[in-house]
Amino acid sequence: MSLKVVHFFFIVFSIGLSLYFGTWCLQNYSWESEPWGIVLGFISLAGTGGLTYYLIHFLKKTKGFDLLSLLFLLGILHSPSTWACSVCQFQTPDSPLVMAIREGIWILLFLVAAMIVGFCSLFLFWAKRERQTTAK
Repeated sequence: MSLKVVHFFFIVFSIGLSLYFGTWCLQNYSWESEPWGIVLGFISLAGTGGLTYYLIHFLKKTKGFDLLSLLFLLGILHSPSTWACSVCQFQTPDSPLVMAIREGIWILLFLVAAMIVGFCSLFLFWAKRERQTTAK
């Protein structure tokens, strides 16, 4: 599978997630009437528009995909077990397996956040180092 197909998959997945979150926030706003719901909804929908523009730009820049890679990606997404949530798949929301899945998600979110902070601090360190070397 080529890097173009992976990038295409992440862009399309991000568009779908942003669109879903934006519509969910706008639907939730009418029920709870909190101002953050509508703000986050419009920001998310604006992000959906930006990601769609980026996808069009990406598709124009890259000439095409390997057909085999695209078929592999569609085969993975076609599997019904990839779309099932943990409660739908294991039938009980309080089962030990579902609780372990939830704890695993929190641990992975913590690790991803730590990695993002590490990368940002590395880039800030490089920028500071560059300013020091150019000033001398």
